[in-house]
Amino acid sequence: MRDSIRLRGDTLNKMYVTDDFIERDELRIDMGVHALSYKNARDMLYSYPMSAREARLLDDLMSRTREAKALNDRAANELLTDADDTTIRKHLMAANHARQDMLRGLSELVNLQESTAASRMADADVYQKNLSFIIYSLCVIAILMAIYIALKVVRETSIKSSEIHFHATHDNLTGLPNRLEFNTRLRQACD
Repeated sequence: MRDSIRLRGDTLNKMYVTDDFIERDELRIDMGVHALSYKNARDMLYSYPMSAREARLLDDLMSRTREAKALNDRAANELLTDADDTTIRKHLMAANHARQDMLRGLSELVNLQESTAASRMADADVYQKNLSFIIYSLCVIAILMAIYIALKVVRETSIKSSEIHFHATHDNLTGLPNRLEFNTRLRQACD
């Protein structure tokens, strides 16, 4: 948008400098191209979501744009006629001031958007840090639960293994060692 504003002003000044009416007419067409480029950029900006303050600044910029366009067109039309130099210079200065005012308004909007973006980036950074902490905490909890479950499984397996070994080597009714266990103990004693 800034480029379109500046190019339009430069084109208007080129119109003033040249004495060739055909070239002035071609430059007038170029001014229309720059105005269309500005309008397209502005319409694209309107399509983005924005805060109420940004919308107010953009609406203010629109009113400045209308004023500047009228002054630019008036100065360009006078350059295409035989108006006196004093009148043309007065209208060129007014158009230049209006363009400068538009650029200030656009800079104000850009500064607001930059501060809003910086604020949102800071919020996103805090959110990302909090999310990282939560994920880290959940990972630690999951690891601790896995260790607890593994220890419990090992303990239960050990108990069950001892029970199975006892039932395999002892009589169920009396609890005394069975024949297999008796033979194993006897062999150990003999050795």
